[in-house]
Amino acid sequence: MGLDLSDIKITVYRSVAEVSEDIWRKLIAPGNLLMQPEYLSMIERLHNKQLGFYYAVCHCGNQLVGFFYFQESVFEGENLIPYFPATESSNIFQQWFARFLALFKPVVRAIHLPMLNAGNIFMTGEVGCYCIDPTNKEQQYRLQMACADKILELNPSIKAILNADFYSTDAKDTQVYNERKFNTIAVEADNAMDVSEFKSFDDYLNKLASKYRVRTKKILKLSEPIVAHELSLHEVQHYENDIVALYKRVADKVDFKLAELNDHFFIEQKRIFPNNYRISGYFLEEKLVGFVSIYLVGDKAEVHYFGINYDILKEYHLYQRMLYDVVKLCIDLGVKMIHFGRTASEVKSTIGAKQFPMFGYLKHRNRWINAIMELFTANLKPREYVLRSPFK
Repeated sequence: MGLDLSDIKITVYRSVAEVSEDIWRKLIAPGNLLMQPEYLSMIERLHNKQLGFYYAVCHCGNQLVGFFYFQESVFEGENLIPYFPATESSNIFQQWFARFLALFKPVVRAIHLPMLNAGNIFMTGEVGCYCIDPTNKEQQYRLQMACADKILELNPSIKAILNADFYSTDAKDTQVYNERKFNTIAVEADNAMDVSEFKSFDDYLNKLASKYRVRTKKILKLSEPIVAHELSLHEVQHYENDIVALYKRVADKVDFKLAELNDHFFIEQKRIFPNNYRISGYFLEEKLVGFVSIYLVGDKAEVHYFGINYDILKEYHLYQRMLYDVVKLCIDLGVKMIHFGRTASEVKSTIGAKQFPMFGYLKHRNRWINAIMELFTANLKPREYVLRSPFK
């Protein structure tokens, strides 16, 4: 039976330290590392100069019914530029429309918009919704919107709301966003790989089609001068400046980002989760030239951030070597599903990752601006990739 929203009392907190421990005992499983108070407190502490934080607790009478996590960031219009349609097209109308939209690029680049984000913007798919009845998704999203309304009431300077982490299977439960006149936006798909059937990396290699198996072995051979090993907390501290520099080289190439990681993020992650947060360093002639970080959460792995020295990327096939190493590590650890995130879909498909389409909702509080935004959001599309099927 659905809840009557008029019976719901919403309390908003600005720090996780203010939230009752009952929330985690009743709503959030201990194994959900990325929603535990210690992790959320670390995100707050490191990013409080660029983000605001909101924790909304919902009660119906004396019964706890839901908990919702939001972050406030500043949206920069530059994020939208890579999604403008290309002016080269065989269709005359599409050419004309793309050129028309291109006239607005200077205006879009000037956008500097305080925005409320549902969930954790540092993690794909973490929308920050937790309810007593997790099966009723429609009710969950209606509660989420009620919490957003409460936050906007408390902070009228926030001008827009974004939830960019819906999978295509969620569409049937998100009517509330359409009712509220949100604009649907296309976002990059999640790349994930089921490795539950593989007992070893050799087993994985044997399941590849011949040309991909030959290619994989060639890449592993060419990358042999690169030595990789897992970094201890002490090593993460020692190489911190190099890790941050390598991360920023990759982050600077990302089309869409809402925040930058604090320089001390990697150390703090390793300190909080010594066994569940793995950072592998890649060395050439004893110099750190790359790293990859992974969260191990139950039987899943969340590949988080890469750092790459692009000067040696092609010669040693560094990025693909990292991807194969992730697959091997996860198979060895008994992981069933690897989430690789949203970027570099074509390369990830060559190792066996599949795309899981995602979409989002965006709304400006001013209805006229929101109507104008619809003109753009309906036509801004992620890059298209040629996806591969490497298995037999």
